[in-house]
Amino acid sequence: AAAYPGYLKLTPPLVVNLAGGRRAKYLKLDIEFFIDTAEDAGLVTTHMPLIRDRMITLLGGRQGDQLTTKEAREQLRVELLAKLRETLTQQAGAPAISAIYFTGFLIQ
Repeated sequence: AAAYPGYLKLTPPLVVNLAGGRRAKYLKLDIEFFIDTAEDAGLVTTHMPLIRDRMITLLGGRQGDQLTTKEAREQLRVELLAKLRETLTQQAGAPAISAIYFTGFLIQ
């Protein structure tokens, strides 16, 4: 069993289509959530389909060239965290995720 506070890895990595051009573009994200308690980890695990759906909805269709700077990635992290905390609070009664870390970020 994992000890908390600690990290919970999103598996499999998230892959979304990006907008732009004639050729298909993809964003592949390896993400780790920082979780404070085992109870919060249970909420995140239980609601993982909802979490993945929200991330796909939020990220899909963005312009790949707008995600390449450090500032853009940081803004994306802030936006994702806020949306996921809001969603989990509405669905499960607690925000559950304290932080999000990108451990892989590939645009192709």
